[in-house]
Amino acid sequence: MAIWLLALSKSSSYVFYLTYRILCVVSSKGRSKTDYLMTYGWMVLVLAIVGGAITATVLQQSDTCNSQISNLDAQSGAFGVADFGYSGNDIDLRFTNDGEGDINLTGLVITPANQEASIEMLPNESDYEILQPNNSTTLEAAGGLASYDPGSCGVFEISVNYSETGVENSMSGEIRETV
Repeated sequence: MAIWLLALSKSSSYVFYLTYRILCVVSSKGRSKTDYLMTYGWMVLVLAIVGGAITATVLQQSDTCNSQISNLDAQSGAFGVADFGYSGNDIDLRFTNDGEGDINLTGLVITPANQEASIEMLPNESDYEILQPNNSTTLEAAGGLASYDPGSCGVFEISVNYSETGVENSMSGEIRETV
């Protein structure tokens, strides 16, 4: 462009000035666009990285499986599940009786959330478990439960039938734990 202007113009100082002005206009516009893109481009890149890190953290936390007992836990002065464990196809439930009278466990059904089949324990009267006051007992459901993938969240629906001083009661809830 500068060569073309030099050929058409009679005065070299005029050509130099005109070439300088054209280059300044192109340079300043190009420079401001570049500055704009660099400033806001870096900002967008930083926001994308921070947003991705926050999203990954939130998703990772939602995938965790906290060990918990829902609606079955033993309250003070009551009967319930005090603790549990899961390994392979076996699940151990520790029942505690913090009440004043005997508890007669008459039925226990454990159903893994990932399958329809369930395991029934204490089906016969001879199998009933009597739990004295201020004592605990552990029942093991061996086999029959679906094996979850290692590291996955094992979720089980539990239904317990029991009698307390001759009155039939039941409770149901859920337990979950990383297997």
